[in-house]
Amino acid sequence: MPGVKKLHQHSSNSSKGEKIWGCHFGYIGLLAGNQKKRFCVPLYGQLHEGIDTVRPEEGMNGDSATVVTRMANLAINTALKTCKLCYIVLDAYFSTGPMFNILKAAVDDKGKQIVHVITRAKSNYVGFTDREFAGKKYDDEDKFKLMDQFEFPEFFTTVKLNIYNKNIMTEYYCTDLLWRPVNDFIRFVIVKDSEGRYVLMCSDLNLSPIDIIMIYSNRSKIEVMFYF
Repeated sequence: MPGVKKLHQHSSNSSKGEKIWGCHFGYIGLLAGNQKKRFCVPLYGQLHEGIDTVRPEEGMNGDSATVVTRMANLAINTALKTCKLCYIVLDAYFSTGPMFNILKAAVDDKGKQIVHVITRAKSNYVGFTDREFAGKKYDDEDKFKLMDQFEFPEFFTTVKLNIYNKNIMTEYYCTDLLWRPVNDFIRFVIVKDSEGRYVLMCSDLNLSPIDIIMIYSNRSKIEVMFYF
């Protein structure tokens, strides 16, 4: 069987081993339902690791394909079949330059990006303010450590949002910053709620911060589908 590899298994059951042999699949699902109940409908899946000899693909800049680049291309191919502009919600593992760059390059005949990504930033990420007429695009004086922004409560707006099936008081601060891995602007939404503190990233600079938070909060619905 192609693609079998050693995988980490998270479990609270001490009788289960930490490592198992299995296959790593990447899946795309459609979030369906209404305001009261949402669920994920799986659409398409692929083996994403250990298959270079079976399905060799090209990643970014001629490099070998990775889990990230395969997921990006899977999202694009699925969106093309739906004939709809889409948002893909991913965890922080996929908050990388290749993911954003591959999706950015995939546009329709009107020049619109086919798939926008909403994901969670890693804790060490930084952004830069834009100095339009500066000779140096990325200067340490313009650097923003995203997690440091929690120290400025005056920047935040407070709203009550129905997320995770609960009415939660949520504080957020939205800013568009240059992100070096894509050499372009990314919309960052810095969030404080009862679940903790986290920073979201979105490639769509026109999407409102509340919509970004609401869309990302449904990632739990997507994960639940894969538990069964």
